[in-house]
Amino acid sequence: MRLFANGQPISDGDVAPSTGPYQIVISSPGQLAATDIAFTVDGLVPPDLVVTPAPTDSSRRLWTLNWTGNYDTGSHDALVTFPGGATRRVSFLTSKEPRVALRKVYAFPTPFAAPPVTINFTLDADQPTTVAFKVYSVSGSLVYQRVEPGVSPGYHQWIWDGRDDREDDIANGTYLYQVIAQDERGLKAVERGRLARLR
Repeated sequence: MRLFANGQPISDGDVAPSTGPYQIVISSPGQLAATDIAFTVDGLVPPDLVVTPAPTDSSRRLWTLNWTGNYDTGSHDALVTFPGGATRRVSFLTSKEPRVALRKVYAFPTPFAAPPVTINFTLDADQPTTVAFKVYSVSGSLVYQRVEPGVSPGYHQWIWDGRDDREDDIANGTYLYQVIAQDERGLKAVERGRLARLR
């Protein structure tokens, strides 16, 4: 069972948007009908819940549950009950507080001999946010930057071709990078790391 909020996967204990479209994807070992699936969030059935089989799955083992979330700040439990009483649960947190945070930020691979390098990060924010990826030499000179406005909360993977802002391959050596998230209210989060080019 997998939970998505605003199209982004939400793992157990993750912070999810307090409002917006929610979806759970269920993969069952046996064939199911819509009436076989009982679903609640915090003990209540969402009023606009729609349970549908995946259009490409004629076996009726893959189902989606869609509803609109509107949750107060706090912890919530989504519970699916199947025939025979088997259950699956996912817990998630929501917050209506303004926030901008970065989690699980890393570059891969490092060191790298040949591009590309992926920059991986999870944006935890209550609204779309401008995100920048900047690479510096160890002396502090800006080598490369990418700035994207309106980045949605959730996991992202950006690809960098290992070139500087003049489109030249960067030289061998160690570099410092920053991932910076900042919204229009001035809330900001910065994560730093190192990467190395070896050929």
